[in-house]
Amino acid sequence: MQGYESYDSLQHFQLFNVFGSCCFWQKRTVFKELIRRFVCVCSDLNSSNLTVVPPVVFNIMSHAQVKECDISGNLLNNIPPQLALDFQALTKLNISHNFLAILPVEMGNLPALETLDLSSNLFYALPDIVFKLPHLSHLYAQNNFISEFDLSQPIKSDRMNVFDLRYNPLNSSFRIKLVNKYTKFRLVLNEEGVYNEEEQ
Repeated sequence: MQGYESYDSLQHFQLFNVFGSCCFWQKRTVFKELIRRFVCVCSDLNSSNLTVVPPVVFNIMSHAQVKECDISGNLLNNIPPQLALDFQALTKLNISHNFLAILPVEMGNLPALETLDLSSNLFYALPDIVFKLPHLSHLYAQNNFISEFDLSQPIKSDRMNVFDLRYNPLNSSFRIKLVNKYTKFRLVLNEEGVYNEEEQ
């Protein structure tokens, strides 16, 4: 899939060709099938050479309760706030392997999000939104450029299970504070001084 221009050629969209000639009840059936198929496509957009999240995703997905979304391995340098506003049912979001340095504040309002993977991006600090997600249990932030972040911010979620910060250039003094601070869940760190996988 080369960018989102290829959506028009997807076999799923052949249903559009018959939609206009259907009667009312047939249209309802066809439309439901369109949504079902589109959910499968749009919730898995990984490695698609996307530089932006296609607007058509939000136009169609507003009719579906999307629980998982994978837009990893693309060329994204921002996430549109509309993702958080339209995908309120998300429980799992994978935005790893992009070129992201910030996240929209609206993402802190995803009430059901449990797993967030923002690894292998360009974050120099942990985004504030991760502290605000009420049901977050698994956070993957490895392979970024994080040296430290504000430890005074409380983590809203009481379900945190895994917090992965491997392969970040954490300051030595901050690392000690981090280990002492977060003792109620699994904090995953690499050996001190090891900043990337090749060094191991």
